[in-house]
Amino acid sequence: YMNDVDSAAVSFDIPRDVTVAANAVTTFDVTMTVDPTKLPVWTLENPFSQDDLAARSPSLTMAEFDGALVFDDTSTADTDRDLHIVYHALPKAGAELAFSYEEVNGIGELVVTNVGATTILPTAESVVATSEENRDADFDILLTTFAAYASETCESGVFITSSIQLRDEITHMRQIGVRMNLDIDNDGVYDHFMMNINDVGRDAAIPGRSRTLIGEIDAAGEDVWQWGTPMYHAAGEDTVTFSGCSNLLGLDANMLGSTINIAASVGYPNYQAGVFSETDSAVGSTVFTGNPVVTLESTEDAETKLSELAPGQKAVIRADGNFTLTSATGTDVYTNSVTGVPAVPAVPNLVAAEFTINETALDGITIGRLSFEDTPALRITNFTVVSMSAPGLMVDAETGDIMVENTSMLDFESDVKEIILTVKATDLLGTESAAADIKVTITNDADELPVVAKGQNFSIIESAAEGTVIGLLDHSLFESAATMVTGGTVANTNLISINNKGELVVTGSLSYYATPTMTLDVTIMDDSGLESEVVQVMLNVTADPKSHAPVIEGGQKFRTDENVAIGTVLGQLLFSDPDMDISPITRFIVSGTTLVSVQLDGSIVTMGEIDYEFDKKIVFSVQAEDSKGYVSKAVSVEIDVNNLRANDDDDNSGSLAWLTLLVAPFAFMRRRKQK
Repeated sequence: YMNDVDSAAVSFDIPRDVTVAANAVTTFDVTMTVDPTKLPVWTLENPFSQDDLAARSPSLTMAEFDGALVFDDTSTADTDRDLHIVYHALPKAGAELAFSYEEVNGIGELVVTNVGATTILPTAESVVATSEENRDADFDILLTTFAAYASETCESGVFITSSIQLRDEITHMRQIGVRMNLDIDNDGVYDHFMMNINDVGRDAAIPGRSRTLIGEIDAAGEDVWQWGTPMYHAAGEDTVTFSGCSNLLGLDANMLGSTINIAASVGYPNYQAGVFSETDSAVGSTVFTGNPVVTLESTEDAETKLSELAPGQKAVIRADGNFTLTSATGTDVYTNSVTGVPAVPAVPNLVAAEFTINETALDGITIGRLSFEDTPALRITNFTVVSMSAPGLMVDAETGDIMVENTSMLDFESDVKEIILTVKATDLLGTESAAADIKVTITNDADELPVVAKGQNFSIIESAAEGTVIGLLDHSLFESAATMVTGGTVANTNLISINNKGELVVTGSLSYYATPTMTLDVTIMDDSGLESEVVQVMLNVTADPKSHAPVIEGGQKFRTDENVAIGTVLGQLLFSDPDMDISPITRFIVSGTTLVSVQLDGSIVTMGEIDYEFDKKIVFSVQAEDSKGYVSKAVSVEIDVNNLRANDDDDNSGSLAWLTLLVAPFAFMRRRKQK
């Protein structure tokens, strides 16, 4: 066709003549050369509408280069077209990107180059999963991606695409079945799916069309078909892309930032939808969020940002994490940072340097800078402190400067004589160096006083003898020349002192009632002659119960007649109270009987009827308790009961004998209850 000839996109190298012997076969080479820069724009893509379908035939005509090789047998004079061999070709200008490490403005950079034959406008998407090439598998998956875009036409406000890149190119979607299962809530159960659905049959709406079929996976694991949305594929490409509003997959805008698990599978197709026989699969996860931020910078001017790359053009890549570069139409995955980047040069080892700094160095002072044994091939983006043996220093993440962060932590007397920083460096691709130890020696500036800890509390019983150790003061020696405490002072009392161990010692007579709590102003001194600042500590003087409890004399006995009136004083209990003026007795505790009580003055008073026939002797225990709660030891007291009648059981009247017999048991019960 003349349009093919006029394009000058193809040319042939054909032998001038070919000789074929009788009954023989001859082979010969014909070379077809394609200039991709002169090819027409490729428009053979998956049709979505009748208009798209109508455009496919003209698109095919424009894309196809066909004709014939014509042979003229010179032995035949009447014809000049004795044999022709028809050829058909669908050449397409390749779009391809490649990564490399190159020196840009004196720095090793990751560079992307358009090695194809057409201008590329790359879009960044998230990498979900990568899969090693398997030459034995048909429809082998290399990569899956995910992308999210703001959309006013979607109910959720988010439009998503997800692509599968195959090892081989496919001509059309009837060749393959593709599917993705999605676990949108990260619970380990796939709950939604996307797969191809083809318009099939004589009544197909758009013959040749493939769409994204979206639906749910029910509890039984069955597919529930719900939505049909566009699917993107261009004839001869290796990429198939699903698409749809995120809400169709159960993803609302409020779920942004959540993890999605995606299992992709490909294989021989079903007649209408999905995979009939799986040949490969890839499983991965991604975050439901905006696409990775990838910037292309001009290799000539870093301030110039590029949105497209012409054939042969290069750009420096700036990215915070893994990404893939795809076509804006979703029909081609160009390359990705996971498998597309060549072997990353190792970050050279950091020099294990040593530095020195005085403990009084000010915050922000630079001690030194991290350096490498060799020059890094790529730009170092971050220096990290893996660990630090003591606080106080820092490493500037960008410059590698070692600096004082908190000078108060650089305390020689706190045994911080050196700090070991374990550090590593990371280049722009995230490659880390081996960890290196940096030693910073701290030099001394002798000026540290001993310190007595604040808020200390001690207790001592009031009866403690002189020389009794109350307790060791919590203290710290910070001066490097000091090895021990030599003594101390207690400024506001002569009852307590500090010995050469830093212990509080009783040196006088203590009294709970006179000074139950003492606030002591104390200092300690170390053997370098430095004295601490005055610190207040609390000393609680506890009462000795033996010194304050009332005392009841033991072995006390009393005697009373039976049948004395209630309230009769039977005797006076002998007792003493050492603190009667401070804590008088508030009660006597009687146990063992209810027939008597003891009044505050020690009077033993009857509380019930005393009957010799039932109680010949009353024995009870008594304790005294004062107003401070001190209780005396329990003492046993006896009261002997006198029998006033020789025979309480003599009869006065025979006629009343039966009444006496009846009343006696009740009287017995009454008296027993009064005890």
